[in-house]
Amino acid sequence: MNNSPQILLIAPQCYPVCGPEHNVNAKFVKMLTDGGYVVDLISVDYKNITYPASNFEYFFTDVREKVLVELSPQSSRFVKKLYSLRASLYVGSYVALTYAEEKIIKVVDRLCKLHKYDYVLTKVGGANAGIYCAKRYKIKLVNTFNDPWPFDKSPAPYGFGPNAPISWKDKQMMKNIAKISYKIQFPSLRLMNYMMQYLPNVAHNKGVVFPHTVTSALINNDLRKKVSSVQINHELRILYSGSIGKWRDPQVLFEGLCLFLEKNENALFKIQILGVEQKPLPGRNAKDYVSRYHLEKYVEILPPVSYEESLIYIIESDVCLILEAKCDEGIYMPTKITDYQQCRKPIWAISPAIGVLNDLYKSNDIDYFSEVTSAISVRDTFENIYTDFVSKGGILNCKDSSLFYDVNVIKDIQRYLD
Repeated sequence: MNNSPQILLIAPQCYPVCGPEHNVNAKFVKMLTDGGYVVDLISVDYKNITYPASNFEYFFTDVREKVLVELSPQSSRFVKKLYSLRASLYVGSYVALTYAEEKIIKVVDRLCKLHKYDYVLTKVGGANAGIYCAKRYKIKLVNTFNDPWPFDKSPAPYGFGPNAPISWKDKQMMKNIAKISYKIQFPSLRLMNYMMQYLPNVAHNKGVVFPHTVTSALINNDLRKKVSSVQINHELRILYSGSIGKWRDPQVLFEGLCLFLEKNENALFKIQILGVEQKPLPGRNAKDYVSRYHLEKYVEILPPVSYEESLIYIIESDVCLILEAKCDEGIYMPTKITDYQQCRKPIWAISPAIGVLNDLYKSNDIDYFSEVTSAISVRDTFENIYTDFVSKGGILNCKDSSLFYDVNVIKDIQRYLD
């Protein structure tokens, strides 16, 4: 064990699991420790801002040291500024640290004096501390982008595209990440290619793609025992787990269901919307659409739940839904793919015609696909799902895909990190 590569993972959104980013990073931790790496984890206690915190400790049982940094300030502004200046000396440009980053760097200093790390890996919110660690302690840095950064360079409707102007501070950060990183990690090839349009040239030979992962050991785990034995059901149950709102506008889904019901008024189905609404525009929230399209009988809107509770909802469903924004190209790797596949559920993606999810549909890694700008496409796909459900006696099987299994993804990681 002493000869195993040692990793310092700076993942502010990881522990405890209380949101999509936490979920992805927790699975990543488990994959690394199962793959033989010695991992120390630094995370931040965000006090469960949106989602209830999970008590599911499974992903962290083999972490050597787990440090949870408090979000509240404990030092004066003057002390924080001193830490910012010291970090800037190593980073190569001025960084105004947040209170959380200041505390993370204090932990970095302590851990790096105790252990000889081979790599420092950073997730969202950990870049400054990762660069500091890499420069000061001469450790190889692997920086992660799970979404485009800075946010303004996200594709419409989220941002203003790859050519959007950004602040001098963000430009400097991009240069530092590109120059100092040993590797730069992305969850999809499309996201990597998108960001390489504007990352400095020195980053172009450093990109690696490690997708979000299914924790294969949990595919048949004890969570299933918490769910009462499911009888064959004549009502099709569809689950959407995640956020909707201003960007992921669910209108196309509800309009498509309404069109389906025009021809199939006796169909038996229920759609559960589990999660949060983010900044919905006036008159365009889920309840507005349910009322407008007279879907009260078919749609149930549920509040956010903890991670392990969300898995129970997934297990009890027949089909699981992913809804994306109307982007010209779908560059994102939705986190829920891995939860849905882990629970062995068919996936229905409503997504851009050009994008990651349509790629996965064409490669038989997900089951059903609708074009996100077309209610007719949603209607036609739902007709296929419902027909399959009825013809198969109320039991739908998912595609037998192992693309996201941790035991496969870890092989790629080991090629780059060993």
